[in-house]
Amino acid sequence: MEDPKQVVRRGYDVLSHRYDNATNATSKYKSWTDDVITRLAPASQVLDVGCGSGVPVAHTLSAAGSSSRSTR
Repeated sequence: MEDPKQVVRRGYDVLSHRYDNATNATSKYKSWTDDVITRLAPASQVLDVGCGSGVPVAHTLSAAGSSSRSTR
């Protein structure tokens, strides 16, 4: 029998990426991430505890020189 946690994780991964695409998450969070970036010291580490895939925020922070870790 497959581990139920893995089933839920795979389902979440699929749905979170669909949510990002459906809501245009990259631009949706741009003003927020731009504001956060101005407040961060160079090479800061950021923990993203929000909903979604974490990909748009991680890409933006990475491009600015910070690192991001998402939780699920």
